[in-house]
Amino acid sequence: MLRNYLKTAFRHLSKNKLYSTINVFGLAAGICCTLLAVFYWTDEHSFDKFHKNNPHIYRITSSFVNEKGERRPAVGSTGHVHGPAFKAGTPEVKHMTRVMGGDIETAMVAADKTIGVKPLWVDSSFFDIFSFGIIQGNAATALKEINSVVLTESLAKKFFNSTDVVGKLLAEEASPSFKALKKPLVVTAVVKDPPGNSSLQFDCLLTFSFMELSFQSNNWFGTWLSTFVLLHPDANLEKVQEKFNVIYARHAKAQVNDPEMNWMSYDPKGRYGLQPMTDLHFNTHLAADGWNESGVVNLAAAGHSYVFMGIALFILAMATINFVNISIAGSLKRAKEVGMRKISGGKSSQIILQFLVESAILCFIAFLIAILLMGVLLPLFNAVTGKGFHFIEIFDWQLLTWFGALFLLVILLNGLYPAVTLSKFEAVKVLYNKPKTGGRNILGRSLVVVQFALAIFLVAGTIVYYSQMNFIRTKDLGYNPSSIFTTSVEGDRGDYNPIISYLGNELRKEPSIKAVSFGNNYGSGDVEINNRKFSALNKAADDQFLSLMEIPLLSGKNVSDADKNGVIVNEAFVKAAGLQHPIGENILSVWFHDSTYRRIVGVFKDYHTASLREPIKPLIIKWPENAAESYVQWIKSDRANQQKALAATARIFKTILPGAIYQYEFLDEKNAAGYKQERRWQKVINFASVLAFILCSLGLFGLAHLSTHQRVKEIGVRKVLGASVGQIVSLFTQSFLKLVILAILISLPVARIVADRWLENFAYRIDVSWWMLALAGFTAIFIAIVTVSMQAINAALVNPVKSLTTE
Repeated sequence: MLRNYLKTAFRHLSKNKLYSTINVFGLAAGICCTLLAVFYWTDEHSFDKFHKNNPHIYRITSSFVNEKGERRPAVGSTGHVHGPAFKAGTPEVKHMTRVMGGDIETAMVAADKTIGVKPLWVDSSFFDIFSFGIIQGNAATALKEINSVVLTESLAKKFFNSTDVVGKLLAEEASPSFKALKKPLVVTAVVKDPPGNSSLQFDCLLTFSFMELSFQSNNWFGTWLSTFVLLHPDANLEKVQEKFNVIYARHAKAQVNDPEMNWMSYDPKGRYGLQPMTDLHFNTHLAADGWNESGVVNLAAAGHSYVFMGIALFILAMATINFVNISIAGSLKRAKEVGMRKISGGKSSQIILQFLVESAILCFIAFLIAILLMGVLLPLFNAVTGKGFHFIEIFDWQLLTWFGALFLLVILLNGLYPAVTLSKFEAVKVLYNKPKTGGRNILGRSLVVVQFALAIFLVAGTIVYYSQMNFIRTKDLGYNPSSIFTTSVEGDRGDYNPIISYLGNELRKEPSIKAVSFGNNYGSGDVEINNRKFSALNKAADDQFLSLMEIPLLSGKNVSDADKNGVIVNEAFVKAAGLQHPIGENILSVWFHDSTYRRIVGVFKDYHTASLREPIKPLIIKWPENAAESYVQWIKSDRANQQKALAATARIFKTILPGAIYQYEFLDEKNAAGYKQERRWQKVINFASVLAFILCSLGLFGLAHLSTHQRVKEIGVRKVLGASVGQIVSLFTQSFLKLVILAILISLPVARIVADRWLENFAYRIDVSWWMLALAGFTAIFIAIVTVSMQAINAALVNPVKSLTTE
């Protein structure tokens, strides 16, 4: 019987190539989107789950109360001293390791090669907690010696073209720790590269004791590195956290009144928590702002995976709706076949099975095309999402389980409703060309309304999204980032004062360089002025910074080496402090790490220091007093001399720091990188909008065909009575336009609300204009008119003699 069903199915599909092709490729597009979304979803939700010690691995979090009694948001970081003290005082902690790294990059030398690497500094128990596969060496002893270094497989091959490198020697010439060590680093192990779904990414592992040769801190208020613990399986989390709090309070008590230690004015009411390792990826709110030394990377918003899956399922639903509508429309020609089967004794269950077999064949073909299409689109998908998927990964058993379940679901969704509907045809009526498909086909029309409503919503969202991104790209930032690049002196915590001075002198001699400024990155902290306290940004920069960035000085004078107590502030600071005449006012800031008041000597125009999601914040700029406040260089050149300026900077940099890594970044590119996620999602939404309207058109095509087939005699009568082709087309178009207009009325108010909610994430934003919504609506109307008109014209051109013939 099954063989007969298959033969009948293939015969029918071959005779209806147009419908079969539309169904297959529409469904393939929906399945492909869903498969890619499943790929993305499973990867996002698999982060850090490969560690064998889960679920007993935790990162220690910390939160503090300031002097005003306000609880600060928790962060996923601690200082140097917390881990060892918590381990010693808490029996439930089986192993502990501190992890420091992330944005830190250093240069390593081996085999006459100098390579920039991103290391992690960790304790010797690192491999007792985490499951990174050892290729060479012994995990138990790999980090025991102070000069041990563990290389990843890829770094070992870069240096030595082999992974059999245990015992090889390396140098880190620019590192003060290496200078203090006075002997080479020794490769003790080689590990597999960290997988893409790991929150800990590194090129090599160095010992924490090695790093402490140049940088130590006993500050109990510090939060710059990650501390991970492996708890015993029977540990009580609440009791462990309480023990951490007690240990902290005992040690921090002696430092709370020391401004060198407690420069953020915290009180001893610190609270420490435990964050499961598998929760790191989606908890972006625990990440520190700006420079990252915690070692934890690859953070993402959990909502992205849900939005991605939602869009894909929506596309699949639209493809399924089209399949159902077109299947019914195309199968009306088989009404007599259904009638003959029933007269010949065929049961409804057999007819249902016949149509399910046909549906399964189409779904199987669509699935194969979807998989091939996914392979073709995977590089583009990786570029948009920032992932590194490979086609071979689809053969993972978890993904295959997802794909198998999806395949069965698609068969049922696409085949069951048409099969049941067609099996209900009454034999006598269908043999006299009177099949009924549910009156006015309310379900089909309702589905078209839903389709268009969602498609219009997507298009409206795309227009708003694009408009906001264009606003961001073109908005005046308060400074001119053009032709400015930055570099920095980092990696060595020693005395860089002579180096900074040399760099400044040499860079300013270069004819290709117009201006140079030295300073540091933005920090933040509480300030006090006239008994008013508030939070402000702060930075150090020399007297060239404002002119280089083309930021106007509105009043007073600039910072200068001759007046190191003098600071300049922006307009937002003046407003926050409630000052009418700011020049000469004194400021006390925790950022200064002392109790010295600084005097306002000038006010400069507001400029954006972060993305447009955030409002301009109060800002203080002081003169850089040492190398720690001068490690960032801003260098400006003409566009014509850009390459010369870059080459000159590299030459000067490598002359004074031959073992360090020279890197630069253009300011406008850095600004654009802050909106990378938005640009990625703009591409996703654009693609989804186009695909949604294509599927809407196919669905409308199916419904229009169904309608014209049911009303073929009506069309013949109207033509006999003198109706023109245009009048008939207008008649059909009007009925379908009502569906589209209903979809517009449903979708546009929702789109307006959602767009406004999304724009609330930006401190500087566009207003949702009427034309944005109108454009989405007119696009839907245009597509509907074109699609329905094509089908209506074909029906209107049929000879009325043929359409009115009755058997």
